[in-house]
Amino acid sequence: MKKVTIYDVAKKANVSLATVSRVINDSSAVSLATRERVLKAIADLNFVPNAVAQGLAMNKSTSIALIVPEASFSSISTIINGVVDVAHIYNYNVVLYSTNAGEFEVDKIMNNIIKNRFNGVIILNSELTSNALDQLAKYGIPVTIVGTNIKGKLRSSVFVDYEKITYQVIKDYLKQGKDKIFFIDGDYNRFIVEEMLIGIKKAYKEINKEFNGHLIVEDSYEKSYSELKNHLANNQADLYLASRDSLAISALNAALDLEIKIPEELEIIGYNNTKYSLMSRPALSTINVPLYEMGAIAARQITKMLNKQEIEIKNHEVKANLIHRSSTKE
Repeated sequence: MKKVTIYDVAKKANVSLATVSRVINDSSAVSLATRERVLKAIADLNFVPNAVAQGLAMNKSTSIALIVPEASFSSISTIINGVVDVAHIYNYNVVLYSTNAGEFEVDKIMNNIIKNRFNGVIILNSELTSNALDQLAKYGIPVTIVGTNIKGKLRSSVFVDYEKITYQVIKDYLKQGKDKIFFIDGDYNRFIVEEMLIGIKKAYKEINKEFNGHLIVEDSYEKSYSELKNHLANNQADLYLASRDSLAISALNAALDLEIKIPEELEIIGYNNTKYSLMSRPALSTINVPLYEMGAIAARQITKMLNKQEIEIKNHEVKANLIHRSSTKE
């Protein structure tokens, strides 16, 4: 008989993984009605979280190192929440490491992980060198990568096909004859940005055109707003696609201050569906990446590897989709 998982509970209760995790962890941030629905699903399915991780000795401290990029993007905190919530369910400690991916700093973190005998490692948006990953494998430390499809004997991954979803979005606009498209690129994970660019260029190549709309801007709001306002004042555009929501909002505010009508004269799309996309006015259309679920799946993968359990999908692709709000036409 197939083991009941937290995903089965979420599906039966018709709630997100985050909600199930909050109920299990006794968080107050869940309504009474929702809590009762989740608890009923747990009871109906006979789901016992700690019993699923049979390999764990409850009196033994088991630790996972979570390595994240230095920049504090909203998307990263959402993934961290998914990791921590699921790790808590299975009684794992999570220790956070922040890195700017500099070689010296990475070496220090690797040495610390090995010295302190961490049981497993989860890495967000991996920019670590293959040498660093090989070092972990040498000591038999399992690794789960979030954001990048990296394969290996002691590795699993949870990722989004950024090339595919970006290609699909751009192709739809090109079909409408809207080819004045600009991609806003800030200080973000280079691997992901390169995948996005490959998707854009692929869509342009299919109509025998070359993509020349790559805009690299400063990360801070003040600087990106100023740069994008200057660009908008001197260029006609059909669409701005930003590598994350905060950059899209810089473009949105710059356009509004120039009295450009959104979405009639210009459409703007962000990436990641963070809280900022709903807080902006008009509300920002964005490519939804299920960030919490990615963190939760990564944590479950690492617990399975540590307990020598089979992972149904070792390289797990989660689906992204475009959410239309007020900054784009339907």
